[in-house]
Amino acid sequence: MNLMNDPWIPAIRQDGSYCRIAPWQIAERDNPVMELAAPRPDFQGALYQFLIGLLQTVIAPEGEDEWADLFENPISKEKIKYVFSKYASAMELFSDKGKPAFLQDLDVEVNIKSLSSVASLLIDNNEVFFNHPLEDAVFCPACSAQAIFTLQSYAPPGGSGHMTSVRDNGPITTLLKMSKEGATLWKNLWLNVLSKDELRCSSYDLLTEDTFPWLGKTRTSESCTTKKCPDGCERCSTFPELNNKLQQFWGMPKRIRLIMSYGETKCSCCGCLTNTWCSKVFVKNKGIRYIGGWRHSLTPYSVDKKHEKLPRALSGRAVGRGCYKNWLGLLLEDEGSRVSCSKNIESYYSIKQHYIEERHSSNLRVWVFGFDIVAGQAKSKCWYDHDFPIFSLQPQQIVKVKAWTQYMLMAAKDSADILRKHVKEAWCKEPDKVKGDIGFIDTEFWQSTEADFYKQLHVLVTASMTVELAPSTVYAKWLKTLCSSVEQLFDQFALQSSVEDLDLRRVIIARANLISKFHTLKSIKLLKEKGLLTKGVTHG
Repeated sequence: MNLMNDPWIPAIRQDGSYCRIAPWQIAERDNPVMELAAPRPDFQGALYQFLIGLLQTVIAPEGEDEWADLFENPISKEKIKYVFSKYASAMELFSDKGKPAFLQDLDVEVNIKSLSSVASLLIDNNEVFFNHPLEDAVFCPACSAQAIFTLQSYAPPGGSGHMTSVRDNGPITTLLKMSKEGATLWKNLWLNVLSKDELRCSSYDLLTEDTFPWLGKTRTSESCTTKKCPDGCERCSTFPELNNKLQQFWGMPKRIRLIMSYGETKCSCCGCLTNTWCSKVFVKNKGIRYIGGWRHSLTPYSVDKKHEKLPRALSGRAVGRGCYKNWLGLLLEDEGSRVSCSKNIESYYSIKQHYIEERHSSNLRVWVFGFDIVAGQAKSKCWYDHDFPIFSLQPQQIVKVKAWTQYMLMAAKDSADILRKHVKEAWCKEPDKVKGDIGFIDTEFWQSTEADFYKQLHVLVTASMTVELAPSTVYAKWLKTLCSSVEQLFDQFALQSSVEDLDLRRVIIARANLISKFHTLKSIKLLKEKGLLTKGVTHG
């Protein structure tokens, strides 16, 4: 199967019909494709990244004007089919040793005795988050392609010498999507494509291993160990300054070879009937080691305050519980947590926003997704999938909204911390010895306050157009929300113990301490002060 020419991507058209398309068909205007329809949520996110990466690599616009023209009027299907076909040689899914195969080691020696199930390509192989094939799984070519791209994109470590992705271990992805019904897949993909002026790629001579690493001999990392060479070197590592920036979309940290089989069977993942399939894969360690300042344009990064360390891709673990707590960093920039938004979000505010405002009245949303991977292990804890609003903001509004929102978020984070601490105190005499994952307390807190946060955020955004100080009602209502949530959730969790283990005296003391501590928090006091300082301010 050729991933550029053959129809393999599951999709939904405007009339609601299901189909499989080749990549060039995203530009069709008659009964256009509206959405993808992958069999698993992680595959859905991966397919979006595959198509965005393809557009960014092959037909990136020269500048802002060309981007705007193509947003409204996609390139003709004939032209995009012709342009894409030039790269078909890099997109064969199965091939013999010594011939390029998509995201697979060119000439690795396959050891038949060391084959693994194709299900081992699934990042949640140790858990059951989605529809999960059995050990004797059989994948059709389409699901095999989705699985290998997902694994290479998120690449957990997985043991000695097994390298992580360009974005490190378990990164999150942030994509812009139109909230308006009727928005085509083309628009939702093109929203996340940067111009050549923005990407500043050193070369567009693309059919080389600098862009698609499987086209040449794999740059293995066998010469060094990560412990002895933590910062990497030219012998064992792949640095962004020595390779094409576009390799960010086509990273290949895992040395994999898919083993093709023939005969009619049913795919364990999507359920389709297929005559070509994969049930076994060969995986070898010491693949490409990505070191240095690689920046993926679809991922936010944490930035070292002193600039002594390189930016680090934000992980699913960092943002998972309570997505709105990261709203500021994911969409603007959170100086407190030192999170810098992804390049596609940055591009929206700096270039694309005014164009979208003029022609499309509906608000956009940001889709955030990724795995929570256990540090240093090929083990996933869960899959996070959120979406939240992104507002139209002019530069002067951004300054105000960032400052105003920080007070709300600091107070919320502190409230979550003391809630967790005092629930543990209510549970047992030695709260520091409480074992197990109690993150569900945080999750419940962030979920219970999320709707009110966005409600008050909308008020702040509206006010930022006309006033210099935030409305006092926002702080007052947010304070009430936090106080109410902390008290209610404490009662809910503290009384969950069995009757034999329940110590009402300990619960009462812990509750009193919680309320007292809440009102003495610096962030809560600051919230109260800001409410008083802005009292009486009117806004439009």
